[in-house]
Amino acid sequence: MGARAESAAATRVRILEAATTAMRRRFRPEVRLDAVAAEAGVSVQTVLRIFGSKSRLLDEVAAIAAGDVAAEFAGLQAGDVTGVVRAYVAHYEKAGDLVVRNIQDEHDPDIHAFVERGRAAQRAGVEAQFAPFLDPLTPTQRRRTVDALVVALDVYTWKRLRRDMGRSLRDAEATMLALVEAVLEATR
Repeated sequence: MGARAESAAATRVRILEAATTAMRRRFRPEVRLDAVAAEAGVSVQTVLRIFGSKSRLLDEVAAIAAGDVAAEFAGLQAGDVTGVVRAYVAHYEKAGDLVVRNIQDEHDPDIHAFVERGRAAQRAGVEAQFAPFLDPLTPTQRRRTVDALVVALDVYTWKRLRRDMGRSLRDAEATMLALVEAVLEATR
């Protein structure tokens, strides 16, 4: 019984890895179960038996990705401005193109829900990461400052610098840091 459980768990992991790879290459509606199954070395019926539907499989991939993102930011110290900017840039270097693709595919209700959860998580993260700077502010000042920090740390800010302008990683990080520092300076 233990070997069977291990085999089933390994099959599940292979399917999730294949679906993750597919999601990095294609928009959600373009991900095909037959391609995921072939990549994982199983049949479509096996994928459906384990996950129930393509939607549930891709939702699980999205949930795993969200957990991975949360783990990337978990060790940051509130108020460590440089560390926060570095963490955002490192995350975007790894997943920024996929995040942009998801935003472009936001007309899909499943993607829209995922993107909205990402936006809410980013905003909550910014509020926690910059709490020492935000706590003394009035509610209006706080909202405006959080808005500005979210924009300074947004995936599109990274995309403009890295992809559209062709800036180096170091330059993009320095520019985003300058934006964040300017926002924080304006609150003093």
